[in-house]
Amino acid sequence: MRPIIIAGFVEVEGVQPLLAAQLYGKAGDYQTSIAVPCTDPVMAVQLALEMAEFAGFYEIIDFQTSDRGLFASAMVEPDINVEILHPSDTAHLRRIIADSIEVYRDIYPEEIEEQPEEELATPTGWRSVLVRFLQYLISKIESTEDGKSEEI
Repeated sequence: MRPIIIAGFVEVEGVQPLLAAQLYGKAGDYQTSIAVPCTDPVMAVQLALEMAEFAGFYEIIDFQTSDRGLFASAMVEPDINVEILHPSDTAHLRRIIADSIEVYRDIYPEEIEEQPEEELATPTGWRSVLVRFLQYLISKIESTEDGKSEEI
């Protein structure tokens, strides 16, 4: 029997999208796992291969996933025997992340995109004349508060 990697992308609220992968040895015993922020399937396959090499497996590896992007990226690798699974077969990866959700929220918080402030449209026509007049009045009022006694 060959070493097996079961991998999939996991998305949980409040956490960056993660690659979750588990490595099982030749006898089917659990070796190690990873959960890292990753959305690129090519990078995810490379991370899974590095996990296997770090554990000391340098031969052909069985790679099982329910994600089509990971499946397509793993098909290109010559050292991987790929098998696509039903999503229920990789649901345990999501449960692993969900069980420790607070830890993952602390380590990999979801990046919130700040929306740019909307620029106010410049008034045209009679509105621009009114705005300039009001700005003129405000500047005169401010200058009279400084101790100058000018009439408006």
